[in-house]
Amino acid sequence: MNNTSIESMDITLPILESFWLETEDFEQAIKISKQVKNEVNQEQSYLNSLALFGFERWLEERVDQLPIIKDNCSVYQPDYANLIDTVCNLIVGEFNLCIIVTDNSNEQLVTVPIAAVELPELAAHFYILIEVKETQEQGIIRGVLRHDELINYSESTNLPQGNRNYNLPLSLFDQQPNHLLHYLRWLDSQEIKIPVADTKRSVQEILPFFAETAINTAEWLRGEMDELASCLSWQLLPDYTFSKPSMRRISPVSDEPDRYRAIAKELRRQKGLIVPSHARGSYQTVNLNGILFKLCAVTWFIYQKAPEDTREWALLLLIEDCLGNTLPPGMKLRISEFTGVVSEAILVNERYLHVAVAGRWNQKFVATISLSNGASLTLLPFGFDPDQCL
Repeated sequence: MNNTSIESMDITLPILESFWLETEDFEQAIKISKQVKNEVNQEQSYLNSLALFGFERWLEERVDQLPIIKDNCSVYQPDYANLIDTVCNLIVGEFNLCIIVTDNSNEQLVTVPIAAVELPELAAHFYILIEVKETQEQGIIRGVLRHDELINYSESTNLPQGNRNYNLPLSLFDQQPNHLLHYLRWLDSQEIKIPVADTKRSVQEILPFFAETAINTAEWLRGEMDELASCLSWQLLPDYTFSKPSMRRISPVSDEPDRYRAIAKELRRQKGLIVPSHARGSYQTVNLNGILFKLCAVTWFIYQKAPEDTREWALLLLIEDCLGNTLPPGMKLRISEFTGVVSEAILVNERYLHVAVAGRWNQKFVATISLSNGASLTLLPFGFDPDQCL
Protein backbone atom coordinates (compact mmCIF):
# COMPACT_ATOMS: atom_id res chain seq x y z
CA MET A 1 0.00 0.00 0.00
CA ASN A 2 1.18 3.53 -0.74
CA ASN A 3 1.84 5.06 2.68
CA THR A 4 1.61 8.64 1.46
CA SER A 5 -2.20 8.70 1.35
CA ILE A 6 -5.27 7.13 2.90
CA GLU A 7 -7.67 5.68 0.37
CA SER A 8 -9.58 3.26 2.57
CA MET A 9 -10.18 2.16 6.12
CA ASP A 10 -7.19 -0.20 5.75
CA ILE A 11 -4.39 2.21 6.52
CA THR A 12 -1.65 -0.04 7.83
CA LEU A 13 1.67 1.78 7.93
CA PRO A 14 5.10 0.93 9.32
CA ILE A 15 5.16 0.98 13.11
CA LEU A 16 7.65 3.85 13.14
CA GLU A 17 7.13 6.64 10.63
CA SER A 18 9.81 9.19 9.89
CA PHE A 19 10.13 12.44 7.96
CA TRP A 20 13.05 14.42 6.58
CA LEU A 21 13.92 17.92 7.70
CA GLU A 22 14.69 20.52 5.07
CA THR A 23 17.15 23.41 5.02
CA GLU A 24 14.34 25.95 5.41
CA ASP A 25 13.18 24.14 8.55
CA PHE A 26 16.50 24.75 10.28
CA GLU A 27 16.64 28.38 9.18
CA GLN A 28 13.12 29.10 10.39
CA ALA A 29 13.67 27.21 13.66
CA ILE A 30 16.71 29.35 14.44
CA LYS A 31 14.70 32.55 13.91
CA ILE A 32 11.90 31.36 16.17
CA SER A 33 14.19 30.17 18.96
CA LYS A 34 16.00 33.52 19.07
CA GLN A 35 12.75 35.17 20.15
CA VAL A 36 12.84 33.17 23.39
CA LYS A 37 14.63 35.13 26.12
CA ASN A 38 15.72 32.21 28.26
CA GLU A 39 18.74 30.52 26.67
CA VAL A 40 17.87 27.21 28.31
CA ASN A 41 14.51 27.23 26.56
CA GLN A 42 15.91 28.34 23.21
CA GLU A 43 17.21 24.86 22.41
CA GLN A 44 13.82 23.30 23.18
CA SER A 45 12.07 25.94 21.08
CA TYR A 46 14.47 25.11 18.23
CA LEU A 47 13.72 21.37 18.41
CA ASN A 48 9.98 22.04 18.77
CA SER A 49 10.00 24.13 15.61
CA LEU A 50 11.84 21.44 13.65
CA ALA A 51 9.35 18.82 14.80
CA LEU A 52 6.40 21.04 13.87
CA PHE A 53 7.63 21.79 10.34
CA GLY A 54 8.52 18.18 9.54
CA PHE A 55 5.37 16.72 11.09
CA GLU A 56 3.22 19.24 9.22
CA ARG A 57 4.61 18.04 5.88
CA TRP A 58 4.16 14.41 6.95
CA LEU A 59 0.49 15.12 7.63
CA GLU A 60 -0.03 17.08 4.41
CA GLU A 61 1.15 14.10 2.37
CA ARG A 62 -1.36 11.79 4.05
CA VAL A 63 -4.42 13.84 4.96
CA ASP A 64 -4.23 16.59 2.37
CA GLN A 65 -8.01 16.92 2.41
CA LEU A 66 -7.94 18.20 6.01
CA PRO A 67 -7.00 21.81 6.84
CA ILE A 68 -3.85 22.19 8.94
CA ILE A 69 -3.61 25.42 10.93
CA LYS A 70 -0.43 26.25 12.82
CA ASP A 71 -0.77 30.04 13.16
CA ASN A 72 -1.72 29.81 16.85
CA CYS A 73 0.90 27.22 17.77
CA SER A 74 2.75 27.89 21.00
CA VAL A 75 6.13 27.98 19.20
CA TYR A 76 5.08 31.31 17.70
CA GLN A 77 4.38 32.77 21.16
CA PRO A 78 7.66 33.27 23.07
CA ASP A 79 5.84 33.63 26.41
CA TYR A 80 4.56 30.07 26.10
CA ALA A 81 7.96 28.83 25.01
CA ASN A 82 9.35 29.92 28.38
CA LEU A 83 6.71 27.88 30.20
CA ILE A 84 6.05 24.60 28.42
CA ASP A 85 8.28 22.28 26.41
CA THR A 86 5.65 21.14 23.93
CA VAL A 87 4.08 22.39 20.70
CA CYS A 88 0.45 23.17 21.52
CA ASN A 89 -2.50 24.27 19.41
CA LEU A 90 -1.71 22.59 16.10
CA ILE A 91 -5.14 22.28 14.50
CA VAL A 92 -5.83 19.48 12.03
CA GLY A 93 -9.42 19.35 10.84
CA GLU A 94 -11.56 19.36 13.99
CA PHE A 95 -8.75 18.21 16.26
CA ASN A 96 -6.17 19.94 18.42
CA LEU A 97 -2.75 18.27 18.47
CA CYS A 98 0.15 18.63 20.88
CA ILE A 99 3.67 17.62 19.85
CA ILE A 100 6.01 16.33 22.55
CA VAL A 101 9.60 16.51 21.36
CA THR A 102 12.52 14.41 22.52
CA ASP A 103 16.06 13.91 21.30
CA ASN A 104 16.56 10.65 23.20
CA SER A 105 14.96 7.43 21.94
CA ASN A 106 16.06 5.49 25.03
CA GLU A 107 13.84 7.33 27.49
CA GLN A 108 11.08 5.10 28.88
CA LEU A 109 9.22 7.96 30.56
CA VAL A 110 7.54 10.71 28.56
CA THR A 111 7.18 14.11 30.21
CA VAL A 112 3.90 15.87 29.43
CA PRO A 113 3.23 19.32 30.95
CA ILE A 114 0.10 19.35 33.09
CA ALA A 115 -0.81 22.64 31.42
CA ALA A 116 -0.98 20.90 28.03
CA VAL A 117 -3.55 18.50 29.48
CA GLU A 118 -5.66 20.59 31.86
CA LEU A 119 -5.54 24.16 30.56
CA PRO A 120 -8.40 24.77 28.09
CA GLU A 121 -6.14 27.11 26.13
CA LEU A 122 -3.54 24.37 25.56
CA ALA A 123 -5.27 20.99 25.92
CA ALA A 124 -5.18 18.63 22.93
CA HIS A 125 -7.15 15.68 21.60
CA PHE A 126 -3.91 13.88 20.71
CA TYR A 127 -0.35 13.98 22.03
CA ILE A 128 2.30 13.10 19.45
CA LEU A 129 5.74 11.98 20.61
CA ILE A 130 8.41 12.92 18.08
CA GLU A 131 12.14 12.27 18.28
CA VAL A 132 14.22 14.86 16.45
CA LYS A 133 17.56 13.64 15.08
CA GLU A 134 19.14 16.95 14.20
CA THR A 135 22.42 15.63 12.78
CA GLN A 136 20.58 13.10 10.59
CA GLU A 137 18.09 15.84 9.56
CA GLN A 138 15.25 13.52 10.47
CA GLY A 139 12.25 13.20 12.75
CA ILE A 140 10.68 9.96 13.99
CA ILE A 141 7.11 9.61 15.26
CA ARG A 142 7.50 7.49 18.39
CA GLY A 143 3.89 7.32 19.51
CA VAL A 144 0.42 8.81 19.80
CA LEU A 145 -1.75 9.19 22.92
CA ARG A 146 -5.38 10.24 23.09
CA HIS A 147 -6.41 12.77 25.73
CA ASP A 148 -9.10 10.51 27.17
CA GLU A 149 -6.64 7.62 27.46
CA LEU A 150 -4.20 9.86 29.32
CA ILE A 151 -6.92 10.94 31.76
CA ASN A 152 -8.14 7.37 32.29
CA TYR A 153 -4.59 6.25 33.02
CA SER A 154 -3.97 9.09 35.48
CA GLU A 155 -7.20 8.30 37.34
CA SER A 156 -6.60 4.56 37.54
CA THR A 157 -2.96 4.63 38.66
CA ASN A 158 -0.74 6.52 41.03
CA LEU A 159 0.66 8.53 38.17
CA PRO A 160 4.17 9.86 38.90
CA GLN A 161 3.76 13.61 38.80
CA GLY A 162 6.19 16.45 39.24
CA ASN A 163 5.29 20.01 40.10
CA ARG A 164 4.32 20.78 36.52
CA ASN A 165 4.44 17.52 34.59
CA TYR A 166 2.94 14.10 34.14
CA ASN A 167 5.54 11.36 33.74
CA LEU A 168 3.98 8.75 31.45
CA PRO A 169 5.38 5.36 30.45
CA LEU A 170 6.35 5.15 26.80
CA SER A 171 4.30 1.95 26.53
CA LEU A 172 1.13 4.01 27.02
CA PHE A 173 1.63 5.59 23.59
CA ASP A 174 0.27 3.92 20.47
CA GLN A 175 3.29 3.28 18.25
CA GLN A 176 1.31 3.06 15.01
CA PRO A 177 0.88 6.53 13.48
CA ASN A 178 -1.70 5.10 11.06
CA HIS A 179 -4.14 5.09 13.97
CA LEU A 180 -3.75 8.85 14.27
CA LEU A 181 -4.48 9.24 10.56
CA HIS A 182 -7.57 7.11 10.99
CA TYR A 183 -8.81 9.23 13.91
CA LEU A 184 -8.19 12.50 12.09
CA ARG A 185 -10.18 11.35 9.11
CA TRP A 186 -13.01 9.30 10.61
CA LEU A 187 -13.46 10.12 14.30
CA ASP A 188 -15.89 12.74 15.60
CA SER A 189 -13.88 15.19 17.71
CA GLN A 190 -16.70 15.25 20.29
CA GLU A 191 -15.88 11.67 21.22
CA ILE A 192 -12.69 12.87 22.90
CA LYS A 193 -13.62 15.38 25.58
CA ILE A 194 -11.01 18.01 26.36
CA PRO A 195 -11.24 21.09 28.61
CA VAL A 196 -13.02 23.97 26.92
CA ALA A 197 -12.85 27.57 28.12
CA ASP A 198 -16.14 29.43 28.53
CA THR A 199 -14.19 32.67 28.44
CA LYS A 200 -11.02 33.14 26.44
CA ARG A 201 -7.96 34.16 28.46
CA SER A 202 -4.88 35.97 27.24
CA VAL A 203 -1.37 34.61 27.67
CA GLN A 204 -0.82 37.23 30.39
CA GLU A 205 -3.72 35.81 32.40
CA ILE A 206 -2.32 32.30 32.19
CA LEU A 207 1.32 33.12 32.97
CA PRO A 208 0.85 33.66 36.74
CA PHE A 209 -0.24 30.05 37.21
CA PHE A 210 3.29 29.01 36.26
CA ALA A 211 4.84 31.20 38.95
CA GLU A 212 6.77 29.32 41.61
CA THR A 213 5.28 31.50 44.35
CA ALA A 214 1.90 32.89 45.31
CA ILE A 215 0.64 35.38 47.89
CA ASN A 216 -0.11 33.15 50.88
CA THR A 217 -3.25 34.71 52.35
CA ALA A 218 -3.33 32.09 55.14
CA GLU A 219 -0.60 34.08 56.89
CA TRP A 220 -2.92 37.06 57.11
CA LEU A 221 -5.18 35.10 59.44
CA ARG A 222 -2.24 34.85 61.83
CA GLY A 223 -1.75 38.60 61.72
CA GLU A 224 1.33 38.34 59.53
CA MET A 225 2.13 39.48 56.01
CA ASP A 226 3.85 36.97 53.76
CA GLU A 227 7.11 38.07 52.15
CA LEU A 228 5.76 38.25 48.60
CA ALA A 229 2.80 40.45 49.57
CA SER A 230 5.12 42.75 51.53
CA CYS A 231 7.38 43.15 48.50
CA LEU A 232 4.33 44.08 46.44
CA SER A 233 3.35 46.81 48.95
CA TRP A 234 0.26 45.11 50.33
CA GLN A 235 -0.80 46.49 53.73
CA LEU A 236 -2.54 44.31 56.30
CA LEU A 237 -5.85 45.54 57.69
CA PRO A 238 -6.30 45.40 61.50
CA ASP A 239 -7.66 42.17 62.95
CA TYR A 240 -10.82 43.92 64.16
CA THR A 241 -11.85 45.16 60.70
CA PHE A 242 -14.60 42.56 60.23
CA SER A 243 -15.12 41.67 63.90
CA LYS A 244 -18.24 42.07 66.00
CA PRO A 245 -19.11 45.62 67.20
CA SER A 246 -17.99 44.93 70.78
CA MET A 247 -14.49 44.02 69.56
CA ARG A 248 -13.93 46.98 67.25
CA ARG A 249 -11.53 49.81 67.90
CA ILE A 250 -11.02 53.17 66.26
CA SER A 251 -8.06 53.01 63.92
CA PRO A 252 -5.46 55.65 64.79
CA VAL A 253 -3.82 55.29 61.39
CA SER A 254 -6.46 55.34 58.64
CA ASP A 255 -10.12 54.96 57.84
CA GLU A 256 -9.63 51.80 55.75
CA PRO A 257 -11.02 49.43 58.42
CA ASP A 258 -14.24 51.44 58.76
CA ARG A 259 -14.65 51.78 55.01
CA TYR A 260 -14.14 48.10 54.22
CA ARG A 261 -16.33 47.11 57.13
CA ALA A 262 -19.09 49.27 55.69
CA ILE A 263 -18.65 47.66 52.28
CA ALA A 264 -18.82 44.18 53.84
CA LYS A 265 -22.02 45.15 55.61
CA GLU A 266 -23.46 46.43 52.33
CA LEU A 267 -22.51 43.22 50.51
CA ARG A 268 -24.25 41.17 53.17
CA ARG A 269 -27.40 43.24 52.92
CA GLN A 270 -27.55 43.53 49.12
CA LYS A 271 -25.80 40.38 47.87
CA GLY A 272 -26.14 37.94 50.76
CA LEU A 273 -22.34 37.67 50.94
CA ILE A 274 -21.24 37.12 54.54
CA VAL A 275 -17.71 38.10 55.52
CA PRO A 276 -17.04 36.30 58.84
CA SER A 277 -15.48 38.01 61.83
CA HIS A 278 -12.27 35.98 61.53
CA ALA A 279 -11.63 37.23 57.98
CA ARG A 280 -8.48 39.25 57.35
CA GLY A 281 -7.74 41.61 54.53
CA SER A 282 -4.95 43.55 52.89
CA TYR A 283 -4.98 46.42 50.43
CA GLN A 284 -2.71 48.20 48.00
CA THR A 285 -2.82 51.10 45.57
CA VAL A 286 -2.78 50.09 41.92
CA ASN A 287 -2.08 52.19 38.84
CA LEU A 288 -3.71 51.00 35.63
CA ASN A 289 -3.33 53.18 32.58
CA GLY A 290 -2.92 56.29 34.74
CA ILE A 291 -5.94 55.52 36.91
CA LEU A 292 -5.24 55.04 40.63
CA PHE A 293 -7.51 52.79 42.65
CA LYS A 294 -7.39 50.71 45.80
CA LEU A 295 -7.52 46.94 45.62
CA CYS A 296 -8.51 45.07 48.76
CA ALA A 297 -8.22 41.30 49.16
CA VAL A 298 -10.10 39.60 52.00
CA THR A 299 -9.64 35.95 52.91
CA TRP A 300 -11.07 33.44 55.37
CA PHE A 301 -11.26 29.70 55.82
CA ILE A 302 -14.62 27.98 55.56
CA TYR A 303 -15.58 26.03 58.67
CA GLN A 304 -16.44 22.45 57.83
CA LYS A 305 -15.65 18.93 58.91
CA ALA A 306 -13.90 17.52 55.88
CA PRO A 307 -10.74 15.67 54.84
CA GLU A 308 -7.68 17.84 54.43
CA ASP A 309 -7.75 17.73 50.62
CA THR A 310 -11.34 19.06 50.49
CA ARG A 311 -11.12 21.91 53.03
CA GLU A 312 -11.94 25.28 51.52
CA TRP A 313 -11.03 28.94 51.74
CA ALA A 314 -12.63 32.08 50.35
CA LEU A 315 -11.25 35.14 48.58
CA LEU A 316 -13.04 38.44 48.15
CA LEU A 317 -11.56 41.18 45.96
CA LEU A 318 -12.76 44.78 46.12
CA ILE A 319 -11.82 47.71 43.88
CA GLU A 320 -12.63 51.35 44.59
CA ASP A 321 -11.30 54.70 43.42
CA CYS A 322 -8.53 56.13 45.59
CA LEU A 323 -10.19 59.54 45.82
CA GLY A 324 -13.68 58.26 46.39
CA ASN A 325 -14.73 59.05 42.83
CA THR A 326 -16.61 56.67 40.57
CA LEU A 327 -14.61 54.02 38.76
CA PRO A 328 -14.44 54.04 34.93
CA PRO A 329 -17.56 52.51 33.34
CA GLY A 330 -16.92 49.10 31.84
CA MET A 331 -14.12 48.27 34.26
CA LYS A 332 -13.85 44.50 34.65
CA LEU A 333 -12.58 42.26 37.44
CA ARG A 334 -12.02 38.62 36.59
CA ILE A 335 -10.81 35.74 38.76
CA SER A 336 -9.43 32.56 37.21
CA GLU A 337 -8.26 29.23 38.50
CA PHE A 338 -5.88 26.96 36.61
CA THR A 339 -8.52 25.50 34.32
CA GLY A 340 -10.51 28.62 33.50
CA VAL A 341 -12.41 31.72 34.58
CA VAL A 342 -14.28 31.29 37.86
CA SER A 343 -16.06 34.61 38.26
CA GLU A 344 -16.26 37.99 36.59
CA ALA A 345 -17.82 41.36 37.34
CA ILE A 346 -18.24 44.40 35.10
CA LEU A 347 -18.78 47.85 36.56
CA VAL A 348 -22.02 49.56 35.59
CA ASN A 349 -23.07 52.20 38.12
CA GLU A 350 -21.60 50.83 41.34
CA ARG A 351 -19.19 52.74 43.56
CA TYR A 352 -16.94 49.71 43.82
CA LEU A 353 -16.33 46.44 42.02
CA HIS A 354 -16.18 43.07 43.77
CA VAL A 355 -15.79 39.36 43.06
CA ALA A 356 -15.85 36.50 45.60
CA VAL A 357 -14.75 32.89 45.05
CA ALA A 358 -14.11 29.78 47.11
CA GLY A 359 -11.77 26.87 46.53
CA ARG A 360 -9.75 24.09 48.11
CA TRP A 361 -6.76 24.96 50.26
CA ASN A 362 -4.33 23.97 47.51
CA GLN A 363 -6.19 25.98 44.87
CA LYS A 364 -4.78 29.25 43.56
CA PHE A 365 -6.64 32.18 42.02
CA VAL A 366 -5.43 34.86 39.64
CA ALA A 367 -7.10 38.25 39.29
CA THR A 368 -7.16 40.35 36.13
CA ILE A 369 -8.34 43.95 36.09
CA SER A 370 -9.16 45.51 32.73
CA LEU A 371 -10.56 48.74 31.32
CA SER A 372 -12.93 49.25 28.41
CA ASN A 373 -10.04 50.61 26.30
CA GLY A 374 -8.26 47.25 26.48
CA ALA A 375 -5.68 48.12 29.15
CA SER A 376 -5.31 45.30 31.67
CA LEU A 377 -3.32 44.16 34.68
CA THR A 378 -2.93 40.56 35.87
CA LEU A 379 -1.76 40.01 39.44
CA LEU A 380 0.34 37.22 40.89
CA PRO A 381 -1.67 34.27 42.23
CA PHE A 382 -3.46 34.30 45.57
CA GLY A 383 -3.10 31.07 47.51
CA PHE A 384 -4.04 29.65 50.91
CA ASP A 385 -1.41 27.37 52.40
CA PRO A 386 -1.58 27.10 56.22
CA ASP A 387 1.26 24.55 56.21
CA GLN A 388 3.67 27.23 55.03
CA CYS A 389 2.77 29.30 58.08
CA LEU A 390 4.13 26.74 60.54
